[in-house]
Amino acid sequence: MFGIPVAISGAVTIALIVVLGIFVYPLLLRRPGGRVLVTLATVFLVGLFTAFQGATDDASDLSITVAGLLALAPLVAGIIVARLQSR
Repeated sequence: MFGIPVAISGAVTIALIVVLGIFVYPLLLRRPGGRVLVTLATVFLVGLFTAFQGATDDASDLSITVAGLLALAPLVAGIIVARLQSR
């Protein structure tokens, strides 16, 4: 695969989880067609995080699966924030 430095992939992962989950996804979930965009972004994140994890030398099936599941974190955070803001 391609080599992605761990420091960069970790920083990008955390930034995407926080920024998307707290700021972008809640905004999109309130707009028409926003659910489709959130779905597409989540699928993209699954691929991106899996590529980050697969680029390491010690990648196992479990670690790649966990990286894919980590992409769901912004979605969960976005849903929670959107529900809290709608009250």
